Amino acid sequence: MIREYKPSVTDKYKFVSEYEVPSNERVELATLYTEPVIIQRSKEQAEKYCHEYVRSAHASGTTTSCQLLSNDKNHSIRIDQLFSPDSDGNTPKTVILSGDSGSGKSLILKKIKLDWASGELYSENFNAVFLLKFNKLKCISEEMSLIDLLSWSSSLTSDQISQSLQLTPEKVLFLIDGMDEFSFNPHFQKSSPTDPYQKAPTMDILNCLLRDFLLLESSVIVTTRYTTAADLSNLFKRPQRFTEIVGFSERGVQEYFHKIFQDEQLFRKTYESVKINESLLTTCSVPLLCWMVGFCLKKHFTDDDHVIAELKTTTSIYVHFVSALLEHHDQSQSVLTMLRSLGQLAERGVKKQQVLFDEKSVAETGLDPDNALFLYKDDLKGKEKHQPFFKFIHFSFQEFFTALYYILLEEEDSWWKISELFNLMDSEAIIYRSSPIFRGRLSNPTHSVMMFLCGLFNEKVSSSLFEKIKWTVPHNIKLKKRELKKRLIKRIPAMTQKYGFELFALHCLYELQDERFVWKVLETHSFMDLSNISLRSTDCWVLLYCLQCCPHIRELNLMYCDLTADKLKILQPALCMCETLRFSVEHLSEVGDLIQILGESKILRELKVQEDENSAESHRWSLDLSVTHGDVLLSLSSSEKNPSFPAVLNISLTYSHSEISNTDWTLFLQTLSKAGKLAEDSSALEDHVSLLLSSFQSVGLKKLDLKVFSLNESWASGIISLVQTCTSLQHLSVSVTGFLLKEGLELLQKSLMDPHCTVTIEGRKCCKPTDQCTEEDWSQSCNKKVEIHFKPKVLEELEELNISDSELSGLDLHCQSCVHIVDSDQWVQVEPSVCTDGGGSKFRISTQAGRFECSRTRMRWVCSGDVTLQYRTVDGRFLSAELKRLQCERIGPVIDVSVISGKLEEAHLPHYACLAESDPSLTDTVKVLIKRDEGIFLQSVELTRYHAKILQPSFSLITLIIDWFTQWEEHCDLLIYMHCKDPLILHIYFFPMNDTCSKEYVEQNEKSNHRISHPRPNGPFQMKTPHILEVPGASVLPVEGISFTTDADPNFFEIMQPQYGDVPMNLVRVKDKEPVWNSTIWKAKLDKLIQRQVQNELQLNSEINKAQYYEEHRSALIQRVKNVKSIADKIINEELYSEITHTNLSSQDNMSYTVHSSGVTAKVKLI
Repeated sequence: MIREYKPSVTDKYKFVSEYEVPSNERVELATLYTEPVIIQRSKEQAEKYCHEYVRSAHASGTTTSCQLLSNDKNHSIRIDQLFSPDSDGNTPKTVILSGDSGSGKSLILKKIKLDWASGELYSENFNAVFLLKFNKLKCISEEMSLIDLLSWSSSLTSDQISQSLQLTPEKVLFLIDGMDEFSFNPHFQKSSPTDPYQKAPTMDILNCLLRDFLLLESSVIVTTRYTTAADLSNLFKRPQRFTEIVGFSERGVQEYFHKIFQDEQLFRKTYESVKINESLLTTCSVPLLCWMVGFCLKKHFTDDDHVIAELKTTTSIYVHFVSALLEHHDQSQSVLTMLRSLGQLAERGVKKQQVLFDEKSVAETGLDPDNALFLYKDDLKGKEKHQPFFKFIHFSFQEFFTALYYILLEEEDSWWKISELFNLMDSEAIIYRSSPIFRGRLSNPTHSVMMFLCGLFNEKVSSSLFEKIKWTVPHNIKLKKRELKKRLIKRIPAMTQKYGFELFALHCLYELQDERFVWKVLETHSFMDLSNISLRSTDCWVLLYCLQCCPHIRELNLMYCDLTADKLKILQPALCMCETLRFSVEHLSEVGDLIQILGESKILRELKVQEDENSAESHRWSLDLSVTHGDVLLSLSSSEKNPSFPAVLNISLTYSHSEISNTDWTLFLQTLSKAGKLAEDSSALEDHVSLLLSSFQSVGLKKLDLKVFSLNESWASGIISLVQTCTSLQHLSVSVTGFLLKEGLELLQKSLMDPHCTVTIEGRKCCKPTDQCTEEDWSQSCNKKVEIHFKPKVLEELEELNISDSELSGLDLHCQSCVHIVDSDQWVQVEPSVCTDGGGSKFRISTQAGRFECSRTRMRWVCSGDVTLQYRTVDGRFLSAELKRLQCERIGPVIDVSVISGKLEEAHLPHYACLAESDPSLTDTVKVLIKRDEGIFLQSVELTRYHAKILQPSFSLITLIIDWFTQWEEHCDLLIYMHCKDPLILHIYFFPMNDTCSKEYVEQNEKSNHRISHPRPNGPFQMKTPHILEVPGASVLPVEGISFTTDADPNFFEIMQPQYGDVPMNLVRVKDKEPVWNSTIWKAKLDKLIQRQVQNELQLNSEINKAQYYEEHRSALIQRVKNVKSIADKIINEELYSEITHTNLSSQDNMSYTVHSSGVTAKVKLI
């Protein structure tokens, strides 16, 4: 039976029927067929798509979750692998083959059936293969059984089919083509046909077959457009595979052209011309368009360069193809009449969703069924005889001729049709607006008609067709175009903002090819969001064109758009115009070249790249890049669910902006990826760490932050090597989520005695003096969080002079809670002149036009011309009564500002609050308080991460306030003083960051004690809430804790620790017992401080002894001086000497007077 069946299949499908045109000879399918790229979607990605579709569907019934193979991965697949087992050995029974219009879905099914019949494909898997075309099944009116339906669609008898289904149902393959228009009844009854002999309407039989109520053992391949794939996927109970036809690769286009142009020389010439035109080459990835382009170029091979230049849009390809085919018109009727008749037939099919037309319908439009161009004839089996039917070369030609029909109609009819089209689009938009799927792929013919209509209103495109049909473009066409543009200006914002049809709107604009109009339509857009839309390469050319027309669009979101390195290369010119970019890729290393080019553009301010979440096993990294104050902060974070590294979680790098274009980012990211692969093998951990840390040496690092799982010897060795070799590094911070191992710490302490940069290690360490915990016990309560600092000796010497590293770096603040909040950048730091009087430090500065930040107070201002300012910070306690009356509290310093000359456009006052951890209403409740002679004034402000923005400020005493009832947290600074060694007594002060008045108050009160340098907290504290300080083995006052506030002098914790050693500290919020800060003062640091104190005392005692010796031998020492001026220059200062010298005294008397006036130091130096 099968032996007889296969030859009939071979005869039926040997030649290509879809691509038959009058000028072509019949082409064999096996000769022309070129396999497109087919992507097998992973279970996670397919389920995400199906879930989004079902969630947004408006069907009232319940749907079955799709049974996708659990271990299908995202990769390309051939047609001979569609039923291959996954990595767990599970074989799919259903394959969904989705693809856009013209992707070659029908041709693939025919090729599968032809290859099966010829013994080249699936001959061992299946004994029988049946091809069912949905558009034909719709035309069957009588009821029949599945057996009858299969006999109707093949050359087998009902008995032969029955025998095959009974004996080996598992060896039957159904190929169901064109399920785009299929709609299933959610209230489907199981009483519908459940055996192959039961008669029923054709659609019910198909419904049962798809729902697995019929022949569950059999296998199925279904083709559909992308937007209806999810609907089908949720029907099947069989294990299924979700695939998508992407189109031809570049090699596939070359192969296809080679088959079209049989002459080798002609093929080479034509293909090279197409290859140079990257946009057209990308368009040819769509098999249907590739065939049409090849046909046009073959017809005009003597003038192919001119034709290629005109093939810019999809509409232009259809116009050139139609123009070329019109050469075969039989002249029995005018071309214009024929085109209008084709358009009338096409419109009827579009409105009724009809693909097949009987002979009567064709004749009613005035077409000759036997000689109609663009239609081809087929047969439909009936009860008694074969009925001829007609269809367009491809369904997309129905859409094209419908649009052409609307243009060729008389003005009144034409505009009525176009208005109807707009109304239809609006009604469909309301239906589909809740579905994220339809944002990208709109398969409804209405939208394609509109796109073709826009393309035909492009006069450069349509003029060639109008010349061919000798139709003079009437004036009303121009009026139609003008009116269409007016409507598009109103409709496109609605498409993008209200309905989410961004990509479709961009395609319409691209088809028009009118740059000024594109800018006009999108002039209100500064941000474009195409996230979760799968972008084809053709879509990328469309997006590039529109973005280049709109340089004001500086922010772009392309998250989860299936971007690749090739697609990013297409978009590159537009991406370089953006300030803020967000997108995702499969592998982070694909963006290396783009980062380098974006750096050269000097426009980029923020970049976020994520690796696509294609499967649960994929290594996912995200990259965040921001540019601030000439520095670039780059953060790399691994997925918490499946970290690429078992040890590394987060990496942050800071380097100069100039380095962004000087760095080989591709090599850097590839090294990172390679290190991740090594990390999968724990035995290769040492190589992994070495390779990872060595990759950082190539990026001109200033600062590096690592977050790792544990600090072992491998990590310690890598850190030491990096510090020694990366000379640009200023600060290295390692945050360990687990345990600080003894061998790692000892290695660091031994090798980093005097590093060239600051190294900070943070992690957990056992605080027990004996029987310390091991790595397995890291979660025990005795393991406290500690910080260890390795600093260059020059910084330690500065600390001895009470000059902190933070003061040198311009009050730099890096709060980890609000690090994600982007601060405004592009501020020029300026150093004011300082004058100190009884009221404290007063600052004065003059600037030209620009954006400036004071390095002392962090106040910022914007001026359009020269300006001179005088300002100082003021103790805010004098406002206590006013704040109590207003039921408010200060949230920033009080600054007395005077504008001496000029005018400020903006002022940005520093505030203490952390926006990330505070009440969301904070931004609305903060006000600026201005105190003048005439009273108190309040004004609204705009909050940024560290500042409050005021427009057109007028100054006097000014500060920021917040009402008592708002809960907020503040960034705090820290000062620690040692009062006594035995017992050890410490004072711990917390006060708002950059509160200089509080800091001066503390320093004045503690000037007789010894300051201990210590890192400030890297997170905020909650205000007006009691906190207690826990120190194991020590007494801490006050026992009830301290509530942090800004309306009183800073309070402090007093620690008394009888046993001298490390001081582990843990600050706890009382109300919820939540630890908010912990740190340790190391015994080694205390020892060093005490040693320095002893040395200072010895030096002081030595100087006192020398001063006493001077007094005893003063006369002899003075008489010994010969050159008074020279000696005075050495022991004091020549300038000072000239001020205190008396002209009426002798040299010896002057020397005596000078030494006596200059104190102990001068007496010591003279000796």
